[in-house]
Amino acid sequence: MAKNRIRELAAQHDETISSLAGKVGMKSAALRRYTRLVDGNQEAQPNAKLAEKLAKALNVSVQDVMGLPRHTPPDIATEYLKIPVFGAHALMSGVINIEDPMDYVDPMQVHKNGKNGYAAYVVDSTMEPRLKVGEMVYTLPGKPAKRGDEVVVHFIKEGCRVAYIKTFERSDKTKVTFSDFSNNDEVTYDSDEIVAIDVVIGNYFM
Repeated sequence: MAKNRIRELAAQHDETISSLAGKVGMKSAALRRYTRLVDGNQEAQPNAKLAEKLAKALNVSVQDVMGLPRHTPPDIATEYLKIPVFGAHALMSGVINIEDPMDYVDPMQVHKNGKNGYAAYVVDSTMEPRLKVGEMVYTLPGKPAKRGDEVVVHFIKEGCRVAYIKTFERSDKTKVTFSDFSNNDEVTYDSDEIVAIDVVIGNYFM
């Protein structure tokens, strides 16, 4: 997948990330997420709406923003504005590999409205019958989790970013508790063990 050129284009147009963020109606910290590198890879790619806003603010094409050749047809360019889908980890049973997308799919409407997100396949049976193995869930990072929400919980294991799908129960300053749908067994983690908690906003059974 192509890497966006937001930081490079901003510098070429004498813009800081903060000033560019102001022009597209974002907080600078939110825009920096698209320019930050994690293990050599960009943390996130802008969706269609944001890519178009950035292109307009910088007086460049969407292809330029997304790091695509300028002759890339618009219908091909939009393929790069889809959200990533993550699947089972090849070496760790029952966990989702959050580092390497296995596919890209059309976003839900909430993502098209300027929100980021990703999809993930259900890879174990702990959430059945609510979520079945092979089903795909859509997430909305940044949405606060409340009790009863299905969530994708990120951890670092053996140097890899992986995730489980759980039901959010409660949290305090030091602990977060989740449960499995199938048996309601609760599990509690130290807050500093958790990299992210992303709320599931929809699902689709293939």
